[in-house]
This record gives sequence, structure tokens and C-alpha cells, in this order.
Amino acid sequence: MLLVQTSCGQNIKTPAGNGLWTVDISNDDKYIALGGDDSLLRIFTNDLKLYKSEKLETRGMIRAVHWHPKEPLLAVSTRNDIWIVNPATGEETKLEGDHKGSRTIAWNYNGEMLAAAAGSGIIWIWNKNGKLLRKIQKTATDGSPDKKDFLGVDWHPSKNILTTVGDEIRIFDTSGNQLIVFKHRVQQAGLLTVKWHPSGDFFVTGDYGHPDEGKPTLLQFWQTDGKLITEWNGSKTEFRNIRWNRQGTYLATASDVLRIWSKDGKLLHTGKPHGNSVLWGADWISDSKKIVTVSFDSGNIQLWDDKARLLKTIN
Repeated sequence: MLLVQTSCGQNIKTPAGNGLWTVDISNDDKYIALGGDDSLLRIFTNDLKLYKSEKLETRGMIRAVHWHPKEPLLAVSTRNDIWIVNPATGEETKLEGDHKGSRTIAWNYNGEMLAAAAGSGIIWIWNKNGKLLRKIQKTATDGSPDKKDFLGVDWHPSKNILTTVGDEIRIFDTSGNQLIVFKHRVQQAGLLTVKWHPSGDFFVTGDYGHPDEGKPTLLQFWQTDGKLITEWNGSKTEFRNIRWNRQGTYLATASDVLRIWSKDGKLLHTGKPHGNSVLWGADWISDSKKIVTVSFDSGNIQLWDDKARLLKTIN
């Protein structure tokens, strides 16, 4: 793969109907990667100027990007493929196996493993060199394969266990052992996103909900044993993404608006995006003073401060 370098001052306008799914900021804060329905992988500098971009039409819409925690490597997942790329050199690492794309990928805490929780209820785990380490098939209560898709995955911040979400919440170790499985609510509503707190003491999930059908959209805080700590409802749309700042003091959630929460689940700030866009992706700059979000319906990129005040919008 060769990423095409563009003028650092150029902005790309996303065509109408080609919204953005995902955004992730590199560990050193130098680069912001994002992508969406138009199959264009964009990498911006930290001042939101375009650095590099490449059209990935044969691989399909970009559903997830995730920077390696220590090295300048970017994991990219589209509708049809998953791979690792070094954006500076264009060097690409192909991942072993007959995997397809996934809507969720994540590096473990030390960057030695990459997981994709994908379709047909399969978790794929590779090392950073692309070697397939394990495939984990989730199972139903009778032991048969449960082939309903996973929708979200996140690694524990200091242990090699991972939490997946979809129709339910499941925690696995890397040997494939299922440590816990439980439903998050009585009314059926798919879970789209999960994030461990940096302490590893608890995790948070966000679901789809169906407010128009009397099923409120839920943000829930969970103990590691599956006991509910607290929950909140009130979003007009689903929670597509949730991210802790590195210190673990604040949580940002992307849905109908940007919301910022305390560690104990108290809503602190709310920010309305430009043009009433729906937010699908969010990430913190490491100093915890700014947040970058992306919108699906408008294709906008937004920069916010830590009080959820909108600072800048790029069309």
C-alpha cells in the first residue's frame, strides 16, 4: 500500500451520504486517523491539517482504525479486509487467515496482539507481525456455535483478557476460555461499544436502544463480575463510541451529542455538534484538553474542548 501525500493545508470534503465511522489519535498525538463509507483512509496532523490519504475502494468502507500503543502502526478494518500499515513508509502487514472485515478492532495493552471481533461470532487474534494466534468461536448455552456478529471489543488495560459486545456482554481470555457472559438488559437491544477504564477495575458499555419503541438507549458502568454499577438513559440516538481520557478522569461518548462524564458516571458537560449531526467516532488528545469527533450523516470532523464546547468543524 502507498498512501498518497497531499498538501498539509488541504481539507477533504466528504460527499453527501458518505459518512465517517471512526477516528483514532496516535499515542504520541502526532496523527489522527479516520475513515468511513467513502473508503478513504485519511490521516491528519494534530492541528487538523490533512497529511496523507488513500482510496481503498476494493476493500470497502472503513469501519475501524486503531493506532498501535507504542509504534507508528495503524490497524485498519474495512467491510472486506483487516491489515496493519505503517503510514509513514506505506509498508503493509497482511494478517493470516481467511478473515473478512470487522466493525471493531483493538490492540492489547502492550501492542503485542491485535484482536478483531467479527462476523459469525468469531474473535481473531494476531501478533503485530500478522501471525494468527487464535480464533475463538462464541457458543450458545447448548455448546453450539453462536454465529451472531460481534459489534464491539476492548482489551483490559493490563491483562490479556478482552470484553466483547453484541447481543450480550462476554469476557474471554486469549486461550479462548469464556470467563463470563450476561445480558445487559431485559429488553433486547444490541450493544455497539465497550471500553475498560484505565484502572482495569470496571468497564462501560453503550447500546443501540430504540427510544421510539420505548427502549431507551443505555450507557452502563459494570464491575468485572458483571454487576451493574450505574446506568443512564436519555440519548436520542445510539451510543456508537465511548473513550476514556488517558488519566481515566473523564469519559467522552458519541451519540446525538458529545457528552463528557466523570469516572463515577456523572454527566458533566454536553455539546451539540454543528448542524445537529450524529456523532459516530470520538477520541481524546492525550493532554485531556481536546476531543476529536466524526459524524456519519454529515461527514464532518469536529474539535472540542474538555467542556464539550465546539471549537472547529471541518466539512
